[in-house]
Amino acid sequence: MTKRLWIETVGCQMNVLDSELVVAALRRQGWDMAKGPSEADAIFYNTCSVRQHAEDKIYSALGRIRPLKEKDSRIVVGVLGCMAQKDQELIRRRGSLSSSARASSIRCRRSWRGCSPGAVPRSR
Repeated sequence: MTKRLWIETVGCQMNVLDSELVVAALRRQGWDMAKGPSEADAIFYNTCSVRQHAEDKIYSALGRIRPLKEKDSRIVVGVLGCMAQKDQELIRRRGSLSSSARASSIRCRRSWRGCSPGAVPRSR
């Protein structure tokens, strides 16, 4: 079965490019795009920390997908971008997060069903 990803981008044009690069990298690894978060095996939010509104949107989105993660702990949830770098521990506490990282650091890990963002992710 093909793995599916969902990515939402909030913030600057650099984030749009980073999200496109993440999608391209995962597609090369056999991932397809999901129609929405409820159909995804991995859910990513790429956001900027320059504007508070962008951060608030991501925290709200993490709250909305919490039931999905609680229902299926295998779902990968990641936050990418400068907000992830700046507020990593706060994001982990407020969201059902699998990992947070720079978008440029996507790599494969068998333990994450073929995908994980960042250095060494911490589960839940």
